[in-house]
Amino acid sequence: MWRFAVNLQTEDEMRNSPQLKSHGNNVFEAINAAMNSLDKPESLNKLLYELGSRHHTYGARIEHFPIIIEALLETMSETLGSSFTLEHLSAWEKIADYVVHQMSKGME
Repeated sequence: MWRFAVNLQTEDEMRNSPQLKSHGNNVFEAINAAMNSLDKPESLNKLLYELGSRHHTYGARIEHFPIIIEALLETMSETLGSSFTLEHLSAWEKIADYVVHQMSKGME
């Protein structure tokens, strides 16, 4: 899925990979930027389109997104425990669907 992670075989290698850590930071920076643009739909759509376009140049494919979303939601659920309710899950699933839809436009 990620060219920079293709040779990472163990969980320890993944946890210690500077490239994977950097990508994780970038993902959360993008989530933060998107959350800060929720009241500006045109800016949000532009940001997501450009993000999709960049990912297309990296070789990302739409079918990768459900894997990432599942991992993100599972991590949130495990980390937040009982405070991560079904309402939270539902809201994040809707956000994820929207993000994927908008990013896919930039990947065409």
